Amino acid sequence: FFFRPAFRVPATRATMSADLQWMIVRKNNAFLLKNAVGTKQLFSLEKTNLTNKHSFKYNGLVNSKAVGVLPADDNKGVVLVQKTNKGSKPKRLQTATKLYKGARPTARAVKASTKGYRSDLSKAAVARASAILQSQKTKKPKVRKGRAPKNAAKTAPASSTA
Repeated sequence: FFFRPAFRVPATRATMSADLQWMIVRKNNAFLLKNAVGTKQLFSLEKTNLTNKHSFKYNGLVNSKAVGVLPADDNKGVVLVQKTNKGSKPKRLQTATKLYKGARPTARAVKASTKGYRSDLSKAAVARASAILQSQKTKKPKVRKGRAPKNAAKTAPASSTA
């Protein structure tokens, strides 16, 4: 004989609030970077944290909506990462969009995509994208112009007239 319960337990996941998750995660997690003795500033190394500050606002682990801006693999442009609501499928938990048209179109696209999603992170996302694009520029070496030697100035005109 098989025992059959009179009721069925629904197969839904129990979800916690973001505040409760933050209380659990804020002291210890894999992305937390603690500095040397004497400094109280904590940093976070997660890719959906725009400012790398360890705070609830910028944390991508506990917030249901998170935004990240990363450099592209080929070092040309940026990748905009947004968290989705497909929690049971970890591979599709984040969507990535590559932006490589230039500084102004990239800033415009980042601002537009964060406007309706997380408007409080819009300024930080644009700042991070512009900093990444600035770091990807090739720097031209400065040509140092030195003075000509004193003796060369006197001898040069004499040799050119002869």
